[in-house]
Amino acid sequence: MVGPQKWGTSNPYSDNRSIAEILGKDISLTAQIYRICNSTFFGKNHEINDLPLAISMLGISTLKSMTLLNGFFSAFNGSKHIKQVLLQLCNNSLSIASVTHTIAKESGFNDVICDQATSAGTLSHIGSLIIAITWPEHFTIAAQMAEKTNKSIDIHEREILGSDHAIIGSYLLGLWGFSFELCEAVAYHHRPNTNHDIAQPILASLHLAQQLTKVFDRKKINLQQLEKQLDSSFLSQQNITLSPEKWALIVQNNLTINKVI
Repeated sequence: MVGPQKWGTSNPYSDNRSIAEILGKDISLTAQIYRICNSTFFGKNHEINDLPLAISMLGISTLKSMTLLNGFFSAFNGSKHIKQVLLQLCNNSLSIASVTHTIAKESGFNDVICDQATSAGTLSHIGSLIIAITWPEHFTIAAQMAEKTNKSIDIHEREILGSDHAIIGSYLLGLWGFSFELCEAVAYHHRPNTNHDIAQPILASLHLAQQLTKVFDRKKINLQQLEKQLDSSFLSQQNITLSPEKWALIVQNNLTINKVI
């Protein structure tokens, strides 16, 4: 497991090549970095196969988030079934990160907001990883109930655990020193209307990305299902007005896995 504190991204004298030398020892994380950089996330027309360049493209904030996500997965030594669940959650998170980044960029938000939005997408389900590792039976029941009722899994997590992956993840991210805006976005990405702050571009981008990836199927958006789960009034307050056709194109170009829970 490579942790952010081990490769010194907070050191202003660390350069991308020295960081790459350390990250290159983690094959799983390196593969994730290349996969993101070679997706339409960056709109590149040629393959990126240079790790320092890929690190430069991602930025330190997103790289820290990916390292944390990968660390949770790599450190798990439990059952093969839960290991597979964790892998799916990691893939889902990277998909959401890509879509969140593109939505923020297409909405005209500045580079700082786009980077924070990408990190929020990457870490949006860190709480799900914690639940799956700590309470695997409860996680399985909540997932089964979500599939059966066609409701968001966070609803059933609150019924079973008294809390949900968004709140758990946000709390821990706050303890680990992530920005308040990022933590807020993770905490409320399923229920943005419960957050009363006025300007929430990171949360708005993440909420839309979460719901879009969830209802995307075979290159189309299930608009009926989307309307049930999307907080349209909140998004309009945040000046996100992309058309459904544009949404579908964004998800189609960025999605790495078709199932998001």
